[in-house]
Amino acid sequence: MATPVCEMLGIERPIVQAPMAAIPGLAAAVSNAGALGMVTLTWSDDAGAVVRETAALTARPFGGNLVLTEDHHRRLDQALEAGLRIVSFMWGDPSGYIEPVTSKHCRCGPDRAWHSRGNGSQRRTS
Repeated sequence: MATPVCEMLGIERPIVQAPMAAIPGLAAAVSNAGALGMVTLTWSDDAGAVVRETAALTARPFGGNLVLTEDHHRRLDQALEAGLRIVSFMWGDPSGYIEPVTSKHCRCGPDRAWHSRGNGSQRRTS
């Protein structure tokens, strides 16, 4: 089933894996099945290594997630330098993270970053 989101992300199935762990093999398997595999980068000492390991397992699109409970600019930079092109953020204020995703690494577009909130009342501050 192709959808506009599938086209935008370069995937075949409108499924996005919940980014609950930094397990490159799982994210790659999801991507290889035609959906969007995701890895969490929040607690990785070297987010770039997670991205490189995932990329070695799939030629398909995959994404990385950062939970914005503290400063993760270093991890974001590591991930982008390693080739990450789809980024999601959870909680916190993503405004200081969007510019690096959309301009510093111009292969990312504004449609390749999104921000998830924990509940409906938080959507007003996204």
